[in-house]
Amino acid sequence: MSVKLYVFKNCPYCHKVINFLKQIGHIDKVVVLDASQPQNYKDLVALSGDSQVPFLHDEPLSKKMLESADIMKYFKTRFN
Repeated sequence: MSVKLYVFKNCPYCHKVINFLKQIGHIDKVVVLDASQPQNYKDLVALSGDSQVPFLHDEPLSKKMLESADIMKYFKTRFN
């Protein structure tokens, strides 16, 4: 899967995005990566230049995005 969502497990904004994906029935189309894991954190910082989550990386469309509201809006169009 090449649509990745970097999250921290205690982040309420991350949970908001994950719950939204479940609600629209597309959680299976996204790889959710725990940014507290060392390699995932390293990848997050390399891709985004920061450690802010949630962070979306949609490789096939070369899309990188922060902000939960923007990510949810993007998922509406990406998967529907």
